[in-house]
Amino acid sequence: MKGNGLTGRMLYWIFPGQYKQCRCYCLFCRWYIPCREEVEGPGQVHGKRNGGKKMARKRMAEPDLKSWDEVDGTLKQIREAELELTKITADMEKCILDVKQSAEKEAAPYRDEIKRLSLQVKEFVTLNKGELNGKSREMAFGTVGFRLSTKVVLPKAVDKVIKQLKKLGMGDCVTVKESVNKDILKTYDEKTILQVGASLKKEDAFWYETKQEDLAEV
Repeated sequence: MKGNGLTGRMLYWIFPGQYKQCRCYCLFCRWYIPCREEVEGPGQVHGKRNGGKKMARKRMAEPDLKSWDEVDGTLKQIREAELELTKITADMEKCILDVKQSAEKEAAPYRDEIKRLSLQVKEFVTLNKGELNGKSREMAFGTVGFRLSTKVVLPKAVDKVIKQLKKLGMGDCVTVKESVNKDILKTYDEKTILQVGASLKKEDAFWYETKQEDLAEV
C-alpha cells in the first residue's frame, strides 16, 4: 500500500477483499496505525482505532479511607462536627428568642397606638362620609375611604353546608386535598401495589449514626 495517496487508499481500507495489495482487513490489522502514518505523518493517527474514537483508560478511583479504623475515626469527626452545629444552633435560637422578646416588648405600645388612632380616623370618616370625593378622600399623609367588601359567613355547623353543596352539585366550592399515603400503601403486597399503578423500589440504603452519650450515663 506504500506510495498511494490517502484518498486512493481508502478503498483498500474499506474493501480490502477486492484489492489484494494488503492480504488482511485493514481495520483489524496490527499494521493499521503505522500504515496510515505513512500518509498522515508520524504521531497523527495514535488512538484512531475503533471508528476514530479515542479509547481512554478508566481508572477506578480509590476510596479516601483505607481501613475500618479510619472509618471509625471519620465517624468521630462527624460527631464532633454535629456537636458544634448543635451548640451553634442552640446559641442562634437563644439569640432569636431574646431578639423576638425584646422586639415584641418595644413594638407593643406602637401597635396599641396604631389601633387607637385607626379607630379615631374610622369614627370621624364614618360620621362625615358625605364629604368624601366618591368613596375616598386623598390627603397629604394618606387616603381614607370605603370599599365594598363581600364575604361569606358560615354557620358553626360547617358539615351541613358541605353536605348541601355536594347535594346541589356545587363540589367546586368544597376544598379537598388528596394525596397518597406511601407508608400505608407500603404495607400492601407487591401485586396490589402494582395494580394501582405504583411500584416497590428496593435498595440497600446506606446509613450511619454517631454515638451520643446521655448525661445520665456519664
